[in-house]
Amino acid sequence: MVGELAAIVAAYGMGIGLVHWMRWRSQWGRGSASHAVIVTRNVGMTIEWHLWTFAFLQWLKARHTRVTILDEGSADETLRITERMVSRLQADWEIVTAATESEVARWLEQADEVLLLRDPDGGLEAAVRA
Repeated sequence: MVGELAAIVAAYGMGIGLVHWMRWRSQWGRGSASHAVIVTRNVGMTIEWHLWTFAFLQWLKARHTRVTILDEGSADETLRITERMVSRLQADWEIVTAATESEVARWLEQADEVLLLRDPDGGLEAAVRA
């Protein structure tokens, strides 16, 4: 009977330890939030995949990242798809439309990470600065 009681207490203790470890893991890295800027232009065909991948990688890292999606005046469905994806992800991401190159440069200076997604003349240009 004492052995069974000890097993119950041990199981309870392991459960508490697991809950605390999971809580620590979910909060790990949140003290210093980084800022990522995703620059887009005419990438309506691939933007959904890029946003899902970015959100998944941030979840895997258990790191809080402030995300700004900066659209450079897309002529296709990029902005509409981006707005739909942000609402579906229920992410606290900001969507901004840049009017000038100086505005884009200002946003890029503030960022810790940059992901450029552009489709000038049909050839996709993708670059990452971390």
